[in-house]
Amino acid sequence: MRQLVACVALSALLAGCGGSGRGRAEAVCQEQADKVAAHAGSMLLHYGGGTVYPADMSYLGLRGSLRRYDRAGCPASTLGATLRRALTPRERQTLLGLLPRPSASRLHQALRTA
Repeated sequence: MRQLVACVALSALLAGCGGSGRGRAEAVCQEQADKVAAHAGSMLLHYGGGTVYPADMSYLGLRGSLRRYDRAGCPASTLGATLRRALTPRERQTLLGLLPRPSASRLHQALRTA
């Protein structure tokens, strides 16, 4: 009887977890994509002369966010869609022009998949 109760309890627990890993992963990816987009906007603001501290700081933030995004194994399409929502076509073009080639290529690839 104990084993039956334990099996039922374990089954209920595992059923309650079903699918939540995927939803959590999607939420983490979206959160990371939002951070990349925020750093991209900050970088554009800085390079446009909208702040007083060095623009390199915003680039370093963007680069770090992009690395965390990639380390999490998130899909390029989530990042691309987020950048399309957050930045105008002109801003995206300016951003890609400001970035070093590896970062620009990575974001361009993400934008193509969105």
